[in-house]
Amino acid sequence: FGADWSNRPWFLSVISSGEISVSDIYRSKATDSFCFTLSGPIFDRNGNLCGVLGADVNFAELLSV
Repeated sequence: FGADWSNRPWFLSVISSGEISVSDIYRSKATDSFCFTLSGPIFDRNGNLCGVLGADVNFAELLSV
């Protein structure tokens, strides 16, 4: 919360392509768990890109299901 994520690869990928992106697996600085990030574009009613929505997926939790 309150951080600027606009320089992260998952953010920049969506900005440049306008499409959904899936990051490589990495170790989270926040949780020390292995994660990957799903991100996608948010468009306004006129089709203009107005934001990026990103969600971290904990890889260990995914494997335990």
